[in-house]
Amino acid sequence: VTTSMRTKEESEDYRYFQDPDLLPLEVTQEWQDEIGATIPELPAMRRRRFLEAGVDLETAGILADNEDLARLFTSAVAGGATGRTVGIWLTGEVVAYLRRQEITIGDTSLTAGHLGELGSMVDGGDLSSSAAKEVLLAVLEGEGTPGEIADARDLLQVSDTGAIEEAVDAVLAQNVDAVDKIRGGDMKPFGFLVGQVMRHMGGKADPKVVRSVLEQRTGS
Repeated sequence: VTTSMRTKEESEDYRYFQDPDLLPLEVTQEWQDEIGATIPELPAMRRRRFLEAGVDLETAGILADNEDLARLFTSAVAGGATGRTVGIWLTGEVVAYLRRQEITIGDTSLTAGHLGELGSMVDGGDLSSSAAKEVLLAVLEGEGTPGEIADARDLLQVSDTGAIEEAVDAVLAQNVDAVDKIRGGDMKPFGFLVGQVMRHMGGKADPKVVRSVLEQRTGS
């Protein structure tokens, strides 16, 4: 049986006395900021920053857990590259390549500048998304810059409206029935015509321009 011998009613009973030899400690905001600046960025903070850059939650998690990829992503975005696009490339094609080769990003020739250049080529309509993946793998292999590789492999898209208009006119002349259906309200043949124009131009035409010209020509 436990029997209480005495009670403690005041803090003094617990010997809670201020030590006269300790000076009051003032924690200023400046001091907090100075200490905070010395603490490495934590994964949760990094993940939040990547989300703000435009990537989805899964991509942000993969990047946050890999120092090398995180550093490359940050540098590429700081240089003007689109966060969402770069994030998809790094966590998709790049990670898959590294696993196949059993190497790290430091063993490749890929730089933030390469990612920025590749992103600009896609955004500018010079390179399709599928061609960009091919170029990215070649960059990882050390074949050169995105521009050099795309040019050497003849992957650059044709955005010249005049050349695309000629191809569209040629395809429409060969597919009068499809044109009549579209003008009659049946849009099913439209995708077929887009494919025919792309085929006519060796797959190098900018699909957006092709669709735009086709819409003008067919009145759709």
